[in-house]
Amino acid sequence: MNIGMVGSASSALEAVKGNIMGQMHSVIDIVVVPLIGVIMLVLLLVSIAKSVSAYHRNEEIQYAWPLFLVCGLIAVVSFPTWGWLFIN
Repeated sequence: MNIGMVGSASSALEAVKGNIMGQMHSVIDIVVVPLIGVIMLVLLLVSIAKSVSAYHRNEEIQYAWPLFLVCGLIAVVSFPTWGWLFIN
């Protein structure tokens, strides 16, 4: 096997990887992150509504779900900032 062929195959694979990562980066930032964020926001609002309803009925309020959803929402919304550092 020729060493020049290995180098050109390696550079071709790097070019393909760069192209795919660029496309994946755009799709995740524009479609996936906002979609997950909206779903988590709806779940957070439902969770808060259930907690308010439980409060008005003098029942035990579940604090864990709203807290986890707020933390998850912060992580999802900030993913384009920190997530790509881990992937790259």
